[in-house]
Amino acid sequence: MLKKLENFGEGLEMFKSKLKFCFANIMGFTIFFICLLYSRFVFADVEIYKFPRNIGTLSFSGEILGRYEYRDWFDPKPGFDNQYGFFFKRTRLGLRFNSEKINAFVQGQYIHLFNLPEHSIAPPPYGPLGLGAVYYAHNKNQGESPYRVFLKSAYINFNNPFNIGISGKFGRFDYIDGLEVMTDNKKFNFLKKIRIRHRLISSMDWTAIGRSFDGGEISYDHRKFNILAGITHPTQGGFDVDAGDAIENIDLLYSTFTIKRSELIPDTELRLFYIYYDDDRHVTQRVDNTMLPVSEANITVHTLGFSSLGIYKLGTGEMDLLLWTALQFGDWYELDHKAYALAAEIGYQFNNIPLKPWLRGGYFISSGDSDPKDGDHETFYQLLPSSWAYARFPFYNAMNSKDLFGMLILKPTDNLVLRSDWHFLWLDESDDGLYSGSGATQERGNIFGYLYRPSMEKEYVGNLLDISATLNVSKNLNFTAYYGHAFGGDVMNKLFKGKSDADYFYIETLIQF
Repeated sequence: MLKKLENFGEGLEMFKSKLKFCFANIMGFTIFFICLLYSRFVFADVEIYKFPRNIGTLSFSGEILGRYEYRDWFDPKPGFDNQYGFFFKRTRLGLRFNSEKINAFVQGQYIHLFNLPEHSIAPPPYGPLGLGAVYYAHNKNQGESPYRVFLKSAYINFNNPFNIGISGKFGRFDYIDGLEVMTDNKKFNFLKKIRIRHRLISSMDWTAIGRSFDGGEISYDHRKFNILAGITHPTQGGFDVDAGDAIENIDLLYSTFTIKRSELIPDTELRLFYIYYDDDRHVTQRVDNTMLPVSEANITVHTLGFSSLGIYKLGTGEMDLLLWTALQFGDWYELDHKAYALAAEIGYQFNNIPLKPWLRGGYFISSGDSDPKDGDHETFYQLLPSSWAYARFPFYNAMNSKDLFGMLILKPTDNLVLRSDWHFLWLDESDDGLYSGSGATQERGNIFGYLYRPSMEKEYVGNLLDISATLNVSKNLNFTAYYGHAFGGDVMNKLFKGKSDADYFYIETLIQF
């Protein structure tokens, strides 16, 4: 009788869990379709007041993002939930003052996640089984449905007030490296957005929460070049709903010098950058191959880099060439830090045949550490990026990594883009590990922001094949669907004994007004 009652209790708990899962999914898709219906009535920035004497205008704007994600993650062993789905909705509302020389913007954000997995955090070396588990680990005190309202942006921008090309922005704002200068060429800008930006510094907007930067930046814009420099602290966020607090123990200084497209080399943009990163957060997790305990971070990294991007007419189509490289030096706890990364890519788009196929390929390498006991730390440190931009199924990132990839982009209509990537992945050093994540998310605690999994003395991680579709219904509404399958290689086969392959799917809608 007692055994039957225990079985009944277990069955009841399972029923409750499935009921909550179904409720969250129904809620997610309900909000999804409400967003779709609502999109018929939204427009661009809404002007709500015009000041007299042409002083300026006051306008209202916002966005609503809803996304459902499903993961069938690598399985370490029975007893952990590696299959789950969750949903989030994100609303941002902003108020903007526009004038000829001064702009100001304030934006609040509401985020709510539903049905996060409560049993998907395995012990080392496995860690969180997918991003749903990462969200849950950051927000355990709120359970499976964390939410928060916080200040996303609040800045004032002085737009060339002295008519000499110098502008300044101060307050809380977004910064994404690689987008300091935009052109009047849509294809050029598109390529910058998918293959240059987010590599080292990003607002992480792909995640449910994102991050901002508190500080200031000054730029000088000339017809031939642009110079930009900023000093900031990143905020918490990314996966932590407490994103309104600045991480004051991280100092970030960035500077860029961009020679504009065609000013030095025809149809080519050149860019130099320097980034200073100093981190002494009270975080007890150390992410490297030494596995040593620490009471706080002690990291100083200098990064010098260069990028070039060009699109050139060739035959009946266009060829693109991309080069990106970075060198690092500094201190990593008690070790000397020195590392590098390099990306080289080439593509060609056929403009005179149906679907305008755009074929691209390239190779990326970032250094790993060959010996945890030699006094040097040689793992490339990715700083504060958005790893998803280059690992759309983000079980890896650009640290101790080799990535040989091909890409196909099709455009059946003007408002529909299809894309498929195929990545072949290795570790640069088998004495190092497999890293994932996008940098600091908390000021203090036991979550560093990156994850480290041992290599199991292997190098071949596996390959990733994915496909996505983005439909721009209007300038205010778009839909995106994505599916990726990871075929585990030697590293994953030895690390995840239960199942070394994984699947990831999401569908989202974004409304902007």
